Amino acid sequence: MEIWNALVIRKFMLDWLYNTYCICLLLISVRKSSDSILVEIVLYMNIFNEWCQMIKSDDVWWCLMIIMRDLFLLISKMFVTKEIEIHTKRPFDIIDLTDQIKSFLKKCKAKDWLVSIFTRHTTAVLKINEAEDGFWNDLRKRCDKYVSIDERYQHNDLENRDPKTMCKSKEECLNGHSHIRAMLMWDSSETVPVKKWNMLLGVWQRILLFELDHARSRQIVFSYMGE
Repeated sequence: MEIWNALVIRKFMLDWLYNTYCICLLLISVRKSSDSILVEIVLYMNIFNEWCQMIKSDDVWWCLMIIMRDLFLLISKMFVTKEIEIHTKRPFDIIDLTDQIKSFLKKCKAKDWLVSIFTRHTTAVLKINEAEDGFWNDLRKRCDKYVSIDERYQHNDLENRDPKTMCKSKEECLNGHSHIRAMLMWDSSETVPVKKWNMLLGVWQRILLFELDHARSRQIVFSYMGE
């Protein structure tokens, strides 16, 4: 009898979760712009799958409490994503994205929580630092000294490269130095806390895009999650 009751409870919870999931998707479509719908649907799908796995636990009431907590947090938050295109003008160009991100947050009517900035490239990085020409020139000189474009890079050896990793243009593939610089400078994303529509950046902190290859088009993604 106890086993039967447990199965009934789990079946009820699965049905309830499925209906809740559908309601969440309906809320997304009503209150969000089209470019953020897919992001949030994927998020809800992942959380829904985690909930389904949790229900297999013996402690059903503990699972229900966790699910209710997650559901409250999800419904009370909003997710907005925007992708922009940046055209860099020269090798090692540095673009200050801070004002564009502030404009994005104002259009979202963002209040509190987080904004994430992401670059979809392997030879461009995002960093938070000072927007000062002297510092930028110093950084360029150090990179030219320690990761010179004139060095020999196996990445540029097109005869021995796997064709699957080759670019459409051979000139684009000759950028071994750019990949090394990107690994040393590291981040392809930055996350900043938001409070009352403003990023909580320090006095001199700016969100910078570093072009480590030649001048080209770059895709940058802004994602806001909050109230």
